[in-house]
Amino acid sequence: MYASAKKVDNLIATIDLNGKQIDGTTDEVLCMGSIRAKFEAFDWDVLEITEGNNIEAIIAGMTDAKSRTGKGKPVCVLLHTEMGNGVDFMMNTHAWHGKAPNDAQLRLRIFKRKIMKKYTNTGSKDTRSGFGAGMTELGQKNENVVALCADLIGSLKFDDFKKNHPERFFQIGIAEANMIGIAAGLTVGGKIPFTGTFANFSTGRVYDQIRQSVAYSDKNVKICASHAGLTLGEDGATHQILEDIGLMKMLPGMTVINTCDYNQTKAATLALADHHGPAYLRFGRPVVPNFMPADEPFVIGKAILLSEGTDVTIVATGHLVWEALIAAEALEAKGISAEVINIHTIKPLDEEAILKSLAKTKCIVTAEEHNILGGLGESISRVLALNTPAPQEFVAVNDSFGESGTPEQLMEKYKLNNQAIVEAVEKVIKRK
Repeated sequence: MYASAKKVDNLIATIDLNGKQIDGTTDEVLCMGSIRAKFEAFDWDVLEITEGNNIEAIIAGMTDAKSRTGKGKPVCVLLHTEMGNGVDFMMNTHAWHGKAPNDAQLRLRIFKRKIMKKYTNTGSKDTRSGFGAGMTELGQKNENVVALCADLIGSLKFDDFKKNHPERFFQIGIAEANMIGIAAGLTVGGKIPFTGTFANFSTGRVYDQIRQSVAYSDKNVKICASHAGLTLGEDGATHQILEDIGLMKMLPGMTVINTCDYNQTKAATLALADHHGPAYLRFGRPVVPNFMPADEPFVIGKAILLSEGTDVTIVATGHLVWEALIAAEALEAKGISAEVINIHTIKPLDEEAILKSLAKTKCIVTAEEHNILGGLGESISRVLALNTPAPQEFVAVNDSFGESGTPEQLMEKYKLNNQAIVEAVEKVIKRK
């Protein structure tokens, strides 16, 4: 009242309208009606910014507000905001008033990325559930698809497939070598078998059977491997296979796929049913950010450019793709422009995408949840050696086994996170 009565026309008042308070919504606790009408009743000049979490809208609105000063009225800006905008577990709740996220929540960094608005976390899920969803859909669409499991129905998310298609589901028990042999035999009758167990048992335990009965015989078997890498967690080194990509990519004719989130794992599962030939699909146990659009086409052997840059190329696979996006944002704040490429198919490798990016950036960092020997990084080193030698740094496990711990603890200890990628970038740029 005082400001309008005294015509304090160089004043801009900003009011946040998020509709929330501790005991409920503002309308539920004490409905105040139209805030705009109240200020206008006291002769204020009122404008509203409907996208109060959009920095561009705020700048435009405040510029407009400033232009209205000096005209005999104080100015009021009403900002319509969303509490916790951009952080999925904080949005539209008062629960985070005076409370900080824990270490795990901070690590996920679920803030909407500005690198490419298309690639934002829509809610964390485990990649193995993406595989399960893909199998459920395949069961409905393709009567030739069959599933074989080695005593791990729940872990591989085979539950719905088994329930809906019991005649096409085979429980082999803890007999992985037998599972591979049966799968190879089923292809002779035109079936498309998807085998499922932990990555360690899908490869190391049955390598001879895969080599002889699947790869050498060129059988249309899809070897689907969950709980891969360090993020298996507490089960420790006996189950945390870090050599599987190397083992599988060395087999002639074997397609090797390592997916980054729920949506991509589901898409890869669907794509494999239409791909003829032996294939290895690698995915994980933990809940991770789900950021690839559900409608993103999955083309075997085709990399996906996530963000464009000019100073360095970051090529990542699996769980390290999200970490690469976070690293790119941190690097941007340091004035380093990073190009991020999602390599979901390690074999056949999209060499064209890598060389095209390197033509701009002149250096590269590879990031993977795998042994530094035999993985994606070494495949890219071969591309560089044959085509365009350039500085390369590796973010990978440095020729060691894992150990028991939470996924977060292990990724930090073995330097498989966004900070490790940032450090690798800073190192490789100095070598240009």
